[in-house]
Amino acid sequence: MKIRTYFTILALAFASIAYSQETKEDSLLIQRCIELAMEGTDESLQKARVQVMILAAKGKEHQLMKATQIAFVLGFAPLSDSLLNVAVKKFPKGEAARGMALSNVYNKKQNAVEMETAYRKWKRDFPQKQEDTQSEDDASARIGAAFAAERNYKQMARWFEKISDSLLLGRTEIETAETALNNGDTAVTTALLNKGVPRLRRAAALEMYRNQLNTYLQRYAFMLYKLGKYPEALAVSTEVYNAPGNKKASLQREHGMILVANGKGKEALPLLAALVKQGQSDAQLNQALQDAYLDEKGSLEGFQAYRSALKEEMVQHVRNGLSEKMINEEAPRFALKDQDGKTVSLADMKGKIVVLDFWATWCGPCKESFPAMKIAVEKFRSDTSVHFFFVDCLERVKDPKPAVMAFIHKNNYPFHVLFDTELDNIAKQYGIKGIPTKLVIDGNGRIRFRVVGFDGGADAAVEELSALIEITKQQQEGAE
Repeated sequence: MKIRTYFTILALAFASIAYSQETKEDSLLIQRCIELAMEGTDESLQKARVQVMILAAKGKEHQLMKATQIAFVLGFAPLSDSLLNVAVKKFPKGEAARGMALSNVYNKKQNAVEMETAYRKWKRDFPQKQEDTQSEDDASARIGAAFAAERNYKQMARWFEKISDSLLLGRTEIETAETALNNGDTAVTTALLNKGVPRLRRAAALEMYRNQLNTYLQRYAFMLYKLGKYPEALAVSTEVYNAPGNKKASLQREHGMILVANGKGKEALPLLAALVKQGQSDAQLNQALQDAYLDEKGSLEGFQAYRSALKEEMVQHVRNGLSEKMINEEAPRFALKDQDGKTVSLADMKGKIVVLDFWATWCGPCKESFPAMKIAVEKFRSDTSVHFFFVDCLERVKDPKPAVMAFIHKNNYPFHVLFDTELDNIAKQYGIKGIPTKLVIDGNGRIRFRVVGFDGGADAAVEELSALIEITKQQQEGAE
């Protein structure tokens, strides 16, 4: 993301806060924050931070809450958390305390009955003069989904009946149908889809909901595919695929697989081949490509050569121009604790190539990139000159380590995890504006490459990172 675009988004976020101010003085203060954020320099952001503190110091709850929002949008997560805690302590029955208590109801590790009990206690602790329909609907959806995950569909239905928002109910029924399918309860899946899909179509009839509707219809189509209802899946998938708008790789992939299942290999082959060229392939897509090739050609003669040519085109596309992207910046020194409590420092890595992957447990693209990163780590496992470190940063809880390591162990990731604390703040020292961000550092402590984001292409990601490591090696060897 370009820096200017980033700060434009900040301005939009600020604008939504500014327009809700109760006083002209507060509005002017927030407008000043917008102007400072738009300048985009470290100095201007620190000035904006001062304005946030001025707003918070006024002491009223709505002012503290707006200061909390602005601090979060600016990227001052620790300050945002601190201000939120001040608001909770100062106004124990206020909106901040109410919101945090409700968040704890949902985020605490507990079963469905415990969540239900905690929610009812929350309602007693924070009674409202007027009915809060939005919170009631959201709670009903979450608790119902929790019961569904435990295969208690009777209690699920009881909570879903309380949801008054048809749009939310339709989405929740489709999402829960996926849970039931994963549980192997196909009859429940079908029943939920038969209710949820028509309901969502009615509720999302306006054009403003079209993208949201298509997202859920895509999920519906792939569930039909998994249920073996191939013609029905194709009808829905074709509807979504032919809709205006950008066709994401996930849609192309699933539509291609559904085409193959319906004996339409000729249509599917160019679609799947394009995904291979983009580096989106895995075992499932490769099988679909092979099935499409067989359907189109009548035999698998020549398939391996065809597949190799596609991959070679992907490799050339990924590697083209990478050398020109090389940078030469000094890497800030760090000494961070790893998952075993040992200290790892950049100084100890002198002469080695270091790959730093900045991530967080709340970051979807970070976690989506990890299967590809696992492949990369295993590819270089025997190369003692290359070290990978996964730097957990920008977390929103005081002690993220338990959740981090639970996630790592659950997925069997062979990662060496480092923890960037508020005190260390290595992410800021490295200028991390968004995650995931991957840095390749040479043996002399110079940052040579910076890669931000993940587009979902595992093959391409592994190929790109491998190439960056190879280029860095060649440059280092040439310098010696």
